Amino acid sequence: MSLRLRLTVVLIGVAVGSVLTLGAVNYWNTRSVLGDEVDRQLSSLQVEQARSIRTGLEQVRQFVAAAALDELVIDALVDLGDARVALEGQPDLVDDADLETLEAWYAGNVIEPLDALDLDVGGVEALLPTTDAGRAIQIRYVLDAEPNGDLSVYEEAHDRHVEGLRRLTGLSGLDELLLVDATGSVVFSIDRSIDLGTDLVDGPYRDSGLAEALRTELPTVPVGDGVYVDFRRHLPAGGAPVMFIAASVRDDARVIGAIAFQLDAASLTALTTAGGRWDEIGLGDTGETYVVGSDRLLRSDSRLWLEDPERYLAELDGGDEERRVAELIEAFGSTVLIQPADTEAIATALDGETFRGSTTNYLGRSTSTVASPVGVDGLDWVIVADVGAGETDEAINSYLGTVLLLALVVIPIVALGGAWIAGRLTRPIGPLLAAADRVAGGDLDTVAPDLGGDEFGDLARRLNAVTDDLREQEAALAAEEAATTEMLLAALPPRLVAGVRDGDDAVTDLVDRATVVSIRTAGLAGEVGGEDEVVEFGTEISRRLELLAAELDIERGRSSVDHHLFSSGLGVDDDGIAAAARFALEARSLIAEVATEADVEIEFHAGLATGDIATGILGTGRLSFGIWGEPPRRAMALDAVAAPGQVLLDDEATAALDRGGRTEPVVDLVDLGGDSITASELTGLVTDREGR
Repeated sequence: MSLRLRLTVVLIGVAVGSVLTLGAVNYWNTRSVLGDEVDRQLSSLQVEQARSIRTGLEQVRQFVAAAALDELVIDALVDLGDARVALEGQPDLVDDADLETLEAWYAGNVIEPLDALDLDVGGVEALLPTTDAGRAIQIRYVLDAEPNGDLSVYEEAHDRHVEGLRRLTGLSGLDELLLVDATGSVVFSIDRSIDLGTDLVDGPYRDSGLAEALRTELPTVPVGDGVYVDFRRHLPAGGAPVMFIAASVRDDARVIGAIAFQLDAASLTALTTAGGRWDEIGLGDTGETYVVGSDRLLRSDSRLWLEDPERYLAELDGGDEERRVAELIEAFGSTVLIQPADTEAIATALDGETFRGSTTNYLGRSTSTVASPVGVDGLDWVIVADVGAGETDEAINSYLGTVLLLALVVIPIVALGGAWIAGRLTRPIGPLLAAADRVAGGDLDTVAPDLGGDEFGDLARRLNAVTDDLREQEAALAAEEAATTEMLLAALPPRLVAGVRDGDDAVTDLVDRATVVSIRTAGLAGEVGGEDEVVEFGTEISRRLELLAAELDIERGRSSVDHHLFSSGLGVDDDGIAAAARFALEARSLIAEVATEADVEIEFHAGLATGDIATGILGTGRLSFGIWGEPPRRAMALDAVAAPGQVLLDDEATAALDRGGRTEPVVDLVDLGGDSITASELTGLVTDREGR
């Protein structure tokens, strides 16, 4: 790629990179700001919704507490309670025909619809009032039929107070009012539901939330106060989830019973949804607020269920558990006490802390979420406000599209401008390249043109200076070549000097009988680490071996990281076997010492061979010393088959050592080519080093 093209590419890259970098920085900053704004908006909405729920429930609680002190309620509870007691003493209130009618009504209107949903509520007998008085009251006021016995005492009390109690219920804004006498019997129901006439102590609803509250909580509540009973499925309400707000009713200082108002889930949903005006309260197309109880089930309806039930059910079309949830939601027309909502945000809020951030909601959708406790005493509720992540990203994604469009416009403009600027800037390069080519071709008389006072002009002047230096160096090299030739002629025979000058690979000058020591190390690469460390460690081993060789008058032949060749006995009458044997043994100890110092394991292998060898000068750009002949080959073959720590001698070396060392024959020895070879192992020397 030419400089002009590279410069064009760089200019385009800088421009595009600047646009993209600036866009990315603005993108993330804007995303952060929008995220913070969404969190603030959700937090504000969630706090306001929690306040509305607390205020609404507190108003209902105060109304119920006040109603419990109302003379209307006190009189009604006294009269209706006395009437129920009077009925208990009357015989033949319900005959067999009445009981069959009541059982048939329960079977068709209560049990059959719930059985269709696989909800086990027990048999008819388990749901009927336990007393004839209760059954007679249900026949009269639930079935709107006439029982066998005389109910006039109850009817008179009922007719006397029903209008006043109906007005009181209307003032509360609630749908159901129950009066429970001191024995736990439900003596009045404004809706005439099937808990009328039942006993909350021993009857079919003894395990209901209202029954538990009457037994455990109301006795400890001060006069003028009430208790909340969290949502539960209530069979008298058709199995729908309801909650109660109840208060004790006293006549003077005597507790004569309790009053309870029923609150259905739709009332709480109306608060969390602002009547369906989600967009008006800042929740956009996907946001919602909802309440979750400590059982991780919804207490208010899901927005998606209210807006698009079919889509909601389709999202629950998963495993058996989700299909069961969808079936119940569709049957009851509500997600309350059916839809699980066990998320990170809800778990944090149930621990009493506030959650803010990105998470997934009960449908597995990514959302920005704020969750915290509602703060109503007696109700372990949390309120969640969230909005779909996709909706919060719409504005920022639009901005990202604008940045990309800007980049598409800028790139062609920058490309044209970059090409023109690059051409202007690189115009002087052509004459410089032509001058450099002539110099590279050997024309040292070339002079680069004058290109002015900028960097290209400086480069042309420096090229001319380099050309002048090359002319001077060429003359100096010619003089040095002549001097080198003269020096070699003084140290080597003319034949060798000529061979070196001609570039021969090897020039033999000396043949003598000597002993060759070949040492090979193994395992260094696996022990030391990287390639640089292996080379450094191998260099240190070579250095120490050369010092030992110099001490024992051993000549170095050649060395590499893991192989070293030495010779002993050159230029003397001795074949050098004794010195070579001592050197091999001491080299083994030296390498073991080096391995111990470095805490590594290095294998030592050595081979010794005695015979006629040739030495000479190697000329391949630099002078080096070489060894040839059969002994070097045999020595290297022996170190290749030697066991770790073993020093092997060929037959001539063994015979030459004679009584100067201790050797043992090695049998069944095969070289790398598969041929059988004979050798002996050197195990020691007869004399120590000081006595040689």
